[in-house]
This record gives sequence, C-alpha cells and structure tokens, in this order.
Amino acid sequence: MQWTTSNPGAQFVIEYGPAGFTPGTGTVITGQNGVDGPPVTISGLTEETDYALYLYEQCATDSSYVTGPVAFTTLGPMPPNAICAGALPIACGYTITASTATGLFTAGPACGPANITSKGLWYAFSGTGEEVTLSTCTGTAYDSKISVFTGSCNALQCVAGNDDAPGCGTRSRVVFPTVPSTGYLVLVHGYSAAEGDFTLSMTCAPACSPVAAGDQCADAVLLTLQQLGTCTPIATTNVCAYAEVLPNPSCNPYAPIVDVWFRFNSGQAVGHQVLLDAANSQPLNVALYAACGGTEISCTMGVVGVLTLPGLASDTDHLLRIWNAGGTDAGAFTICVEADLSTGLMDAPAHQPTVLWPVPTTGLVYLNMDGTGQRVVVRDAVGRVVMSTLLRGPAPQVIDASRLVPGSYWLQDSGSGAVIGRLVRE
Repeated sequence: MQWTTSNPGAQFVIEYGPAGFTPGTGTVITGQNGVDGPPVTISGLTEETDYALYLYEQCATDSSYVTGPVAFTTLGPMPPNAICAGALPIACGYTITASTATGLFTAGPACGPANITSKGLWYAFSGTGEEVTLSTCTGTAYDSKISVFTGSCNALQCVAGNDDAPGCGTRSRVVFPTVPSTGYLVLVHGYSAAEGDFTLSMTCAPACSPVAAGDQCADAVLLTLQQLGTCTPIATTNVCAYAEVLPNPSCNPYAPIVDVWFRFNSGQAVGHQVLLDAANSQPLNVALYAACGGTEISCTMGVVGVLTLPGLASDTDHLLRIWNAGGTDAGAFTICVEADLSTGLMDAPAHQPTVLWPVPTTGLVYLNMDGTGQRVVVRDAVGRVVMSTLLRGPAPQVIDASRLVPGSYWLQDSGSGAVIGRLVRE
C-alpha cells in the first residue's frame, strides 16, 4: 500500500478486513512514517477476494482524519510472464492466446505510438536475421499495442512499436528486421487502460533488401536546395523502410510510421517548398524537424505536389520525415526542396563599389578593398558559408578560391551583411 504524507515521523494506523467489515474488528498494522512506511506490504490475503481498509495518522497531540473505506480486490495467480524477467518463449510460426488482464503494468520506453499505460504480458525470442511480423490483428478482444525491445529488463531499448495497424482496426502489428543471435523482448499491452484476451502470432520471412536510403533519422539523405521553379527531383522509396521508434508525428499519432528521412540547409533563401510525387505509393505525409528526436516544426498529411514550409531560420539544418503506413502503401516517389535563393543575399545592403578579379578564376581572387580585422565570408548559391577570411592591411586583398568546387559564389561583409561582389570558380 502506498500513500503520501505531510507528517514525517508521525505514527500511522492501517486497519483492513473483508469488504464491508466494521472498523474495530479488522486487522491492524502500525508504524512510523519514514521508518516503517509508506509503502506498507499487506500479506496473507486470500486470492481473488474483495477487501477494504482504513488509514489515519497520529501525531503527538492529535490524529488525522480517517481515510476509508478504500476498496481493493486481490488478484488470482499471475502467469510468470506478467513480469519481463519471466518472459515466455515465442518463435516463428507460433500463435499464442492469453489475456493481459492477468498481467501487470510495467513502466518502459515508448516505442513509436506504443507508450505503456496498461497491464501486459511478456514474450522472448532470439533473432535469426529474418524479418519478423508480430500481430494481434485476429482473435483480440480489446484495443491492443505491441512493443519490442532489445537489452535487459532494466535497460530496455526500443526496436519497434505499434498501436493501430492498417486493416486491423484498433489491433496491432509490428514488422522489423532482426539481428542474428540478438535477444528480443515483446510486450503485449493496451491503449490507455485497455486489457483483455488476445491472440499473438509470429511469422518470419527473408529480410527486405536493400534497406531504404534514409530509413533512420541519423542516416537522412542530403537534399541540395534548388532555385524556385527549377527543382530537379531525386527518385527514392519507402519500400524496405521500417517503422521508426521515435515518437509519432503529431498529425498521425497512432498509425505505423514507415518513414524515410531527408536533410537540407535553409541557407539565406526564403519561400522554401517541398515537391513530392508519389509514383506508385499511397499518399505521403511530411513532418519537419530541427533535429533527430528534436522539436517538430510542422506536420502535414496527404501531401500531393507542392508543400510550402513555414518560415525557416537562415543557415539552419532541417530534417524532413516522409511516411505512410508501409506494406502495400509503400512505393517509389520523387522529392526535391526549392526556394528563392537570390532574395536573402540580394536584399542585403549594397557595399561600397569593389572590384574583384579575375572572374572567373581557377585559384586566387584579388579584392580591391582596404581593411584590417574586417571579416569577409564566401557563400554558395544556396547561401551557406563555405569560406571565411580576415582582411589585413591595404588593398588588394587575396582570397584563395582553389578549394572551392566549380560554381557561383557571393562575397559578403560578415559585420554589416552587405554584398561585396560575385565570385565564379571554374
């Protein structure tokens, strides 16, 4: 039994007995707060029996109000897999029928949409390198969830999780690749406080290969920001992508998120847009983040064609999470990110007339500009700083452009933001 107290050191009195018992006829437990409880273990109770208890505290000169009757019912015998350490074996081809009403609530990490809020039962197996599907889609009488972990029971690491699977209503299905000889722990539990009978099946198949590019946020595919109206898309797919263990995007909180990730830098541009074209996949959804596991900036369902992004901070890396439910919904698509690349620099204040030569160059660039301690930055067409140099003494200044890749660049006064001139590297 657990309670909170504002009287440390006071004596507590607990009296309990069968439901409806008369106070003064029950069994009494006493002790000192902070020494003997809380919590207090009440032992010797009969299984599957209704009880009631009363609680009050005694201080030096007074007693607290009596709390009660507090009703509770003892459970019947628990299965060993009510706790993680007692996980029962499951293997490819198994179908198991049980009830989470006989389990216990065990706190643990939230795997995607499968945060743990209700009783559950545990199962265990060893990976073979195959793709595993765990499903409660049939024979399950309540709103189920499935969470899969590696690691030990006191240091669980998310692998996969699902709340509502496509075609299963509020039942669950997870699909994930396994690593040979790695131990996996499976928790069947429920949405909110839901519990009840379930059927858990486990099937195995050869792993999908090759895994989709950008399957994990840490491996996000780099997109080059392109000029508005001239975007050349790249072809990609979420076939052979797997549900992410990061929290679900806010606009799709319960569904499986079979996603691929992309990253880009906003540069000095404005008016950023994502162009999506689903070649043979179902409609795609887009969420924008500042970092893996970081704050979500925006979330949009059913993107077809052009998605205008909210105003982005300059010179900042951003992540795009593109997803649908996977399975038969997965497929090929094209993506690119475009923006007005000229606005950020061209709207900057103009600098005093300055001469740069030679233009174009294959190496050194000379700058007819005096200055000591003044810093000049070189920005690429996207607006990213690719070089920085400190001016020293009278003109001409020398800038070594030999390390730049061929293309067009802008020189900018880092203090005022004024554009100095244009540099072209052959």
